[in-house]
Amino acid sequence: MNFRLLLVAFCLLAFSSIALPQTQELPQDKMMLVEGLVETAAGCPVALSEPTFRRLRILTPQDGLKEVHEEVKIENISGKAIRKVIVAFRYDGPDGGMMRLDRATKPIGIGEVLVSKHTYKVGSGDKTVEGYNGVFTALAIAVEFEDDTHWVKPYTADDQLIIMRQALSNQPSPLVVARCDNIDEGYRATLQTRSDGVVAYRLGVVKDLPDNFDVRLGEWIAMPETVTPKNTEIKISAADPKVSLPQSWLFKREKVRRNATTGSFLAGGALFVAEVKLADGTIWKQNLTRDELMWGLHNQ
Repeated sequence: MNFRLLLVAFCLLAFSSIALPQTQELPQDKMMLVEGLVETAAGCPVALSEPTFRRLRILTPQDGLKEVHEEVKIENISGKAIRKVIVAFRYDGPDGGMMRLDRATKPIGIGEVLVSKHTYKVGSGDKTVEGYNGVFTALAIAVEFEDDTHWVKPYTADDQLIIMRQALSNQPSPLVVARCDNIDEGYRATLQTRSDGVVAYRLGVVKDLPDNFDVRLGEWIAMPETVTPKNTEIKISAADPKVSLPQSWLFKREKVRRNATTGSFLAGGALFVAEVKLADGTIWKQNLTRDELMWGLHNQ
């Protein structure tokens, strides 16, 4: 799943269904324009302004699917050329539900302003929705620069992006943790090779919660076979006699509560491949800064 169509949860007002059939553009007098808010994280390399949301004034079950439009201006204030921004529109309803849609922009040069626009379709389900009484917010959650470096929005206590996954699998590594289960006790994981030349690896575990980021590395482990072809899956577990990261070395995930409606869930810990030794003697290493390690969550 593209991590840009993030997690939660609740059908928010008119956002109860999205589908592909085409619809005609509606007359302007049938539409309403809602001005949104801007959320700016510390150190954000772009400035957002003028977020707007345009939708049908009254949406009934008989209307079927109708187009809605999102728009925000994005200015590159970083001093570096930007390859793409992962920009999000977050919708908070009066009952506490939330839906967030994330997407990537086109490149933005130094000092340039880009207007990011997005159109999709929604339906009202089995009820009539008049007006819009929620709040929507535009925010930048990640940026990739043309020099291949990244910025990732710091987590806050109410952020949906707190790690719920138990593995980071989208790194440019010759070996990845494709899946991890039961990370809190007796974890089991699947490693997958992306190269023919992997001879040894070293796992890492990351803890990423508001104001609490930490990384711990394991021991080097030789591959079970001298020659391991590309796309080979290897099963490992905390119960193995020799394992890169014993269970006692892992961070415990913490209980995170979004709001009274969504309740709480465990989050904040994941396995990843930290280093890989190749047959030619070279070693691939994951950059362990938060921006570079967490970029993989958005670049999917």
